Amino acid sequence: MRLVPCSRVHRANPCVDSDDNVYMQLSGRKRLVLFEPRDTACLYPYPVHHELDRRSRLDIRDPPLRLRERFPRFASARRYEVELRAGDVLYLPAWWWHEVVTEEVGPDGLNVSVNFWFDIHHRVLQPTRPFCDGMRVEAARQLEVLVAHELRDCGGALHVTPFLTALHAQLLAIHNGECDVAADALYTEAMRDIDTDAVPTGASACSSSHEDDRATHRTCWCALHDYRPMQVSVSRWEALFEFVAWKLMLLVGDQTLNHTESSDGHAALYWVSQLRDLP
Repeated sequence: MRLVPCSRVHRANPCVDSDDNVYMQLSGRKRLVLFEPRDTACLYPYPVHHELDRRSRLDIRDPPLRLRERFPRFASARRYEVELRAGDVLYLPAWWWHEVVTEEVGPDGLNVSVNFWFDIHHRVLQPTRPFCDGMRVEAARQLEVLVAHELRDCGGALHVTPFLTALHAQLLAIHNGECDVAADALYTEAMRDIDTDAVPTGASACSSSHEDDRATHRTCWCALHDYRPMQVSVSRWEALFEFVAWKLMLLVGDQTLNHTESSDGHAALYWVSQLRDLP
C-alpha cells in the first residue's frame, strides 16, 4: 500500500507498473490518461537498463505535429481517460500505461490517493497461452535482461538494441522464406524438444555435430550478421539467436518460424519490436 498526498496541480509523463494496482481517491480530483499494454511500442519506453525504465520518452502534452515528427507510432495508440473524485476506485492492471494528473485539491487543501499493489509473479511463472498483451510486454523485458546478461563480458546492455534488431530482421527473413534450410532445422529441433520436454545442451539451441551443417546455417543468417558488433564472435551471436528463437517457439508455439497464421501470429516479431525503436 502507498499513500500519495499532493498539495498542488501535478502531472508526469506516462509510466507503467509491473504489478496490479487498485487506485483509491480519498480527497480532491485526479485525471488518468491510460494506454493498453498492446500499445507499449507506441509509447516509446526507455530501455530496461536505463535509469528511467518503465517511463515513456514522450510528453503527450506536446503539440501533435511535434509528436508525429519525433514519435510517429504514438498516433496509433488508443487513449482512454478517466476522472477520479473522492471515493472513486480504479483497478489498473499490470503493464497498463498511465499518466496521472492532479487537477484540484480537496477542501482540506490536499489531493490524496492510496495505491494497493498486488503481485503478479504467479501469472508470470504459470502464464496462460496465447499470452495476453501484458505478458508479452513482460516477456520482451525479460528478453532484454537475458541478452545483456549473456553478453555481459563484451558490452552487455550496449548490445541489446543491435541484437534485438538482428533478431527481428532474421526472424522476418525466415518468415518470408528467405532461408528455409535454417528455418526448417531450427523448427525441427524445437519441435523435438517440445516432444521430449528437453532443454538444448551446449552453446547453441540447434547446434549440429557436423561442421557442414553449421556452415549451412551461417549462410542463412545474413540478416543476423548485418547487425553483429565487432566485439561479439560469430559463434556467440548465432548461438544466442538460436537459443532465443528456440525459446520463443516454446513459449508461443510453432507459428514463430512456421509459415502459418494463428491468433498469436508473429508473436516473436511483436515482442522484439515491443520496447525498441527497430527499423
